[in-house]
Amino acid sequence: LSVLFTELKEDFMYNFSVRAHTEIGFGPESPPFNIKTPIADVPDTPVNINVTDLTSRNLTLTWTEPFDNYASILGYRVFYTRPSFLGGDVNLTVDGAEEELFVDDLHPGVTYEFLILAFNKKGNGNYSDPITIATLEEGRRNFL
Repeated sequence: LSVLFTELKEDFMYNFSVRAHTEIGFGPESPPFNIKTPIADVPDTPVNINVTDLTSRNLTLTWTEPFDNYASILGYRVFYTRPSFLGGDVNLTVDGAEEELFVDDLHPGVTYEFLILAFNKKGNGNYSDPITIATLEEGRRNFL
């Protein structure tokens, strides 16, 4: 048997005890025990970042949700660099329930650098290590 308590205060000491209840009545109360809730922090860095479905004009970026540090992940920020003649750097936001992003409007044969961070109510986590990928030349397709 388990009970889920929600909306607890962070960094707060709670005192619990339990007792059984049957058709006869209540049993004795257990000795009290204390549980202190953790202090929430920004999320860890997304992991297992991969590029799939690479073509000359688009790709799919995937990652694994990191540890949230006791505050639900609200979303991800995806940053990527592109040459200035293509408009410069791009910042995108992805919903926290997603773990992939389809990126289009890329240019054939150009190298891009991607970074991802997770954020929650406490703020932005750290950016991932950069992932560098070159799009294919026009007319070629590759599944990584």
